Amino acid sequence: MLLDTAELFAARAAGDMDSIAEYDRPLDDVLRSRVRADIGWAVEKVSEAISALITAHGSAAFAESSPIQRFWRDQAAVARHGYVLPPVAYEAYGKALLGVEAAAGASL
Repeated sequence: MLLDTAELFAARAAGDMDSIAEYDRPLDDVLRSRVRADIGWAVEKVSEAISALITAHGSAAFAESSPIQRFWRDQAAVARHGYVLPPVAYEAYGKALLGVEAAAGASL
């Protein structure tokens, strides 16, 4: 269910991004920040799924011979990228929904 949820939110974000080319216009602030929040949500759900997999597999999941440790490392790196950090993405979306201006130099 975690991965299904991640896939649904990632698909919505991709569809929103595709609309840029389809309608030849940029996304407004609310939609752009929702894309960012959707990506953050997807990353968060994938992280939770991998964590559950590692817990079920035990400490052997971290052995270099285990492909699970590679998934975990890749996910850990992606989940910490500034654009997809879930709490930051959710805050940006909330501010956009409420019409709160981003601080000078900040990007939604």
